[in-house]
Amino acid sequence: MSEFHLGDALFQLVVLGGLVVLVFLIVKGIRSFGKRKAQLDRLESKMDSLLEEKDQR
Repeated sequence: MSEFHLGDALFQLVVLGGLVVLVFLIVKGIRSFGKRKAQLDRLESKMDSLLEEKDQR
């Protein structure tokens, strides 16, 4: 029963690879959300300044 089975090793590598990909996608999604929020904040600030400039004229 203590034989090395190539199929078992490959299965474990595939499962481990799937977990790594899942963690990578979660981290990438969180970072993307943060960057998108920062970009929207910059856009909102720019629009506010343009509207204030327009109102002053």
